[in-house]
Amino acid sequence: MKAKTASLLCLLLLFATAARAQHALWGVDAKFYGFVNNFFCYDSRRSLMVAEDLFNILPLDAKYDAAGHDENADPSVKFLAITTRMGMDLTGPEVFGAQTTAKIETDFGGYSATGTLLRIRQAYTALTWEGDNRSYLLVGQTWHPLSGDLKPDVFSLATGSPFNPFNRSPMVRYDYTVGTSTTLSAAAIYQFQYASVGMNGAPSYTYSRRGLWPELYLGISLGGKKSPTALGFDVSSIKIGNQRLTSYAAMLSTSQRIGLVDVKAKAVCGENLSHLLLPSGFGTDAADGQSLLPLTAAAAWTTVMYDVPTRNNSFRIGFMAGYLKNFGVRPWLKEDDRPTLVAGSVHIWGNHAGVGSNLGEVYRLSPMATYRVKNMMLGLELEHTAARYGDMLTDGSVGNLHTVANNRVCALMMYNF
Repeated sequence: MKAKTASLLCLLLLFATAARAQHALWGVDAKFYGFVNNFFCYDSRRSLMVAEDLFNILPLDAKYDAAGHDENADPSVKFLAITTRMGMDLTGPEVFGAQTTAKIETDFGGYSATGTLLRIRQAYTALTWEGDNRSYLLVGQTWHPLSGDLKPDVFSLATGSPFNPFNRSPMVRYDYTVGTSTTLSAAAIYQFQYASVGMNGAPSYTYSRRGLWPELYLGISLGGKKSPTALGFDVSSIKIGNQRLTSYAAMLSTSQRIGLVDVKAKAVCGENLSHLLLPSGFGTDAADGQSLLPLTAAAAWTTVMYDVPTRNNSFRIGFMAGYLKNFGVRPWLKEDDRPTLVAGSVHIWGNHAGVGSNLGEVYRLSPMATYRVKNMMLGLELEHTAARYGDMLTDGSVGNLHTVANNRVCALMMYNF
């Protein structure tokens, strides 16, 4: 594995060198970028985490031993540099009357029992047609529109998860910009690393592939790049066993600059959002013992960042607040009309990692501060993440809630290049 990682790294560096050398032949310009990133984190409790526990999502429920001790109330620390990132932006000659660009981006966030691995974060080709109205066509792997079009101003690796959807996937995306303030977007998205859960509660892109249809997204953004307000709709259709599961989602987001303050906010509501790393999924309808019913979840977050007036405007302080709730199946129906699920049939993202199906809601409060000196950034972030677990009701919602919380202290040193 180490030899494979070293070979991939050498290939990336060789590609960057070769791309510069080929400018005279193909007219391709390459811009190499990235950062060296060192993370130190302390956690007061065991939590659902990935990427060598740097990607913090939510605390695990209490698990008592014979002596009555909560085994998950176990603090830990970690210090790693695996999120160090490298990327390359390529700009080439016109093709079909469009400006051609491409991106490849990687880090060491892939991992196995033998060590960390180089992985692809983004890899796509894009065509841009400029004019009175602008057309943009992207083909490849990049951020899901519900995830990456607006992200919270935090430096933690989870980027606001589980309140902000987190997903990078292969897709075909088309944006059409009218003037300077209105953009219409459409995308056909295929699952890969971030996938829907199945009957065992573990994610797999097999269900999407067997469903045949890609996930479809339609969106509109108003206000231009400086203060965008966006509305998006999403539909996905997967096949689990012999049953098709079709789910819907909607998103509303906004970003505003008010003097020295940046305010961002997003809300997402939808069904079976498990492929977006939100604790959501499905259950089996007790009426026939076969039909699958998606659970409905809603999540929202906001960040407020203040640029402290200094000589070089290098000091920022702010906070993030996030909230997520599991509403069960078809919450818009009256209680007596809501479907009843087969006991033990509910599967949500996180089941396979110990979260369980009894998660009712999650909230987070996170103050932070960053200081930049030229290409160096130092940061300190506190995350208080509280999960409320309870008893799963027959419609998939959760009652009789109790709270467990994880307090994370995260420090970083980042060197940009």
